[in-house]
Amino acid sequence: MAVCIIVVIVILLGFLFIKKHKRMSLVYTSIGFLSPYVCLPVGILFALIFASMGDGYEPGIRGGLTANLLTPIVSLVGSLLFVSEMKKQSKRWLLGIPLCIVFLLISIVSLPLLINTIFLTSVSSLFPDTDPILEILSVLMAPCAVLFLQSVPANQRELVKLPTLVVVIMSACALVGYCFGMTLHNTTMFIFVYPIIGICLLIVATKIDQ
Repeated sequence: MAVCIIVVIVILLGFLFIKKHKRMSLVYTSIGFLSPYVCLPVGILFALIFASMGDGYEPGIRGGLTANLLTPIVSLVGSLLFVSEMKKQSKRWLLGIPLCIVFLLISIVSLPLLINTIFLTSVSSLFPDTDPILEILSVLMAPCAVLFLQSVPANQRELVKLPTLVVVIMSACALVGYCFGMTLHNTTMFIFVYPIIGICLLIVATKIDQ
């Protein structure tokens, strides 16, 4: 059954590459910010897969955690595809790279736990506690999203002006919240602040030219 899970992941990532254009890449990028809402349906799917394996571990928790750990990987692929498109059209495409780097680092740091969750191993015990690193990276997602939106071509910057303003406000909330001990793991940040950034990316996806 573990092989089935790998196949599902490969198919999902393959689908991302097939849908290589700006709008869909923005949709995939937004998933990292919308994880509390995306993880529920996807987590149920993984829970059903894990339940069919019958290994005795709680499939609901395992499915939700797997879905949550996969979101930065999907967003990494989406952001890379978007930047690759911007490289052809915009002189400011480099502004999209910081968000790609953040998603890459989150994916790398989360990989041992993802392996643990899927294959029920103890790989993550070989590594030091990564929570402080994840907290810093989660805060950096917000300001990097501002730069990401500014990487669009000059003739489309007016379209992203309002969403960018909203993301700037959310970034300020994230930075202030971090100063007061609130991170992505905090309920307010997790359910409200970051999803608003994700919604802004989706709005841009509906407006931006193919």
